[in-house]
Amino acid sequence: MIDQGVLYLLRKESPFFDSPIHGLKHWQTVERNAHYLASFNNADIEVLSYFAYFHDCMRENEGRDKGHGPRAAVFAKQHRDLIPLNNIQFKQLTDACKGHTYGERPDCITINTCWDADRLDLLRVGIIPKAEYLYNKEAKRIADENDFLHLNEYEVMPKFGKLNEAPAKTKKVVFDVDHTLIDEKGESVRPGIIELLKSLKDNGIELAVWTASFKARSEPILRNLGLIEYFSE
Repeated sequence: MIDQGVLYLLRKESPFFDSPIHGLKHWQTVERNAHYLASFNNADIEVLSYFAYFHDCMRENEGRDKGHGPRAAVFAKQHRDLIPLNNIQFKQLTDACKGHTYGERPDCITINTCWDADRLDLLRVGIIPKAEYLYNKEAKRIADENDFLHLNEYEVMPKFGKLNEAPAKTKKVVFDVDHTLIDEKGESVRPGIIELLKSLKDNGIELAVWTASFKARSEPILRNLGLIEYFSE
């Protein structure tokens, strides 16, 4: 469920990508657990997926590594331009990464679901998850009833093909600003634009913006209207 470019970045930069304990297999299991729990609440599945792949990516060892969560958050910030989350989602991602081992439980259902999904995979290191350390009702039930096999029946629908496949040639759509994305005065987004941009991004289309106007005028308008996050250049 994460962007293919981000997946290739992690394979290149994460020293633990191939780790049997804290690597790709664990990340995929956390994503599966998270999406399963999200079917019982309103957690943001996009944030859940990116947390699953980022939270352990900057580990320095397989044991006690207190700084790995904050390092993962820093790594995500360094590559913010590759992560197709809006600013609210991205803040949830980095907060979830920073606190997933030693942080105090927040009110955010998405962050709590991230942490529960990770802890439900403790069996891989011989630790049985305990309900008292979980937040979601369904996560507690799984721990209380030792129903971990139930999670194996749940599948995350892949957004892309196999990892070893080369990324498809990028397709790009370029939008003009005035009279296309926004109205003449720059006060509102034209009807249907947000839905169109979201649909294009969800289908792997790279988006760019062009304008004959000055950047000092156009960029603040795109940011204030919530459009800038859709464009890579």
